[in-house]
Amino acid sequence: LQPRPTYAPQVPTVIPTTPTPTKFSPNTTVSVPAVPDFLFPFANITENGTRIGSAVVSTAPLAFRSRTVNGVNGTTREAPSLDETICLFLIGDWGRENHPDQEAVALSMDKVAKTFCEPLAVLTVGDNYQASGGLNSIMDREFNSSYMYPYRFEVSALFDLLLLLTLASDLSIAFSSSQTLQVPWLTTLGNMDYTDTSSCGSEEEKEQRQCLLFEQQMKRSPLYQIDPSLRKRDPRWFADRFYSVVLSPNIEIFFADTSVFVSEYYNFDWASDVKGGLAEQDPKEQLAYLESALANSKATWKLLLGHHPMHSNGYNGGYEEVTQALDPLIRRYNVTAYFNGHDHSQQHIVSEDVHYFTQGAGSVTHQGFVPREPALFESDLSGFTALRFDPEALGVYFFDDQANGLYNYTIPRSSEQSLEDSVTLDFSGSNAQRRLWLSPASAL
Repeated sequence: LQPRPTYAPQVPTVIPTTPTPTKFSPNTTVSVPAVPDFLFPFANITENGTRIGSAVVSTAPLAFRSRTVNGVNGTTREAPSLDETICLFLIGDWGRENHPDQEAVALSMDKVAKTFCEPLAVLTVGDNYQASGGLNSIMDREFNSSYMYPYRFEVSALFDLLLLLTLASDLSIAFSSSQTLQVPWLTTLGNMDYTDTSSCGSEEEKEQRQCLLFEQQMKRSPLYQIDPSLRKRDPRWFADRFYSVVLSPNIEIFFADTSVFVSEYYNFDWASDVKGGLAEQDPKEQLAYLESALANSKATWKLLLGHHPMHSNGYNGGYEEVTQALDPLIRRYNVTAYFNGHDHSQQHIVSEDVHYFTQGAGSVTHQGFVPREPALFESDLSGFTALRFDPEALGVYFFDDQANGLYNYTIPRSSEQSLEDSVTLDFSGSNAQRRLWLSPASAL
């Protein structure tokens, strides 16, 4: 690897492009799951009308226009308006027990949330706990040090202290002020979350993580991250191997577990010795779900998130096996963009009219790039991405760890795309088990 000269950020630019249109059926109606009882200011992530766990949301994260729609079982509720802006944050490769670079990015997210757009949710693209490779139990201190404490904004001083001291799994959380990052966190698993030990501690491999004794490492498991019990410690947290979330009738996010597609990982002991590891996963099951969910989605904006890149000029580069598995789905179902981490940098590459965004700069970054293919944007500064949806376009904004804008790109809705006031949401069949509806408190 021959690093390029240090990246000098330019004035952010807007480069329009046109996504492949998504067809809609006119004059359809909204059908959403019933929202179960909840305690203010908590709302719930719901699965086919069944409560699966509470998620903290801001009391007024966005200026949603009130609109009552029919729910299931004859109930009614307010739904997000389609002509208001929705904001999301996205980070990757972030959990390092509040490392100074992670802390700086967290502070940057808080500042951008207060001055640019307040997120409805935070999305992650994996390697959530990479300091030592995943969690060793649902009581692991790293859940506090890598997640709860760094992204605590804004809460009371007392709660701030509790986050540092508590190990109680049944901690009752009461936020004194619910702003900025106190929103649902919808997460993706990365190879480090599977306790990848293949190159820990290697300066040459630039994996930037410590090595543990084998016995200690094998106590870790991705099963702890996806255990719903973690929401007792922090109700913002949601994780699974693959799933989709409907943010509004026109926005659906799909989460993929890309580690299962990387064949080289199966050559290492951690793939089979770790409980719930890669050897226990069935890639065909995931592909069948994604195929079905994408085929049934009525969303204008469909985003696919995974950990491994398909196109990247970073240290690792693109993974052909991930491309072979997921790229046909992206093109077949008109996915707007693919977001990934793994390479610890920020990038935007367009290949055959599809947008590929790398956001793996949530903490420590790799320096320099390899010129594999043309890129519209590259930065090896730590940072995160903000996504802003409005009725006419999706704006993708890259920020550094000082809340400085590095680059932005606007993907407009094509003239053939129709933004009806409502569309039918299909929660039937196998999709119902993994398609979730995220309900903003201001829309309840």
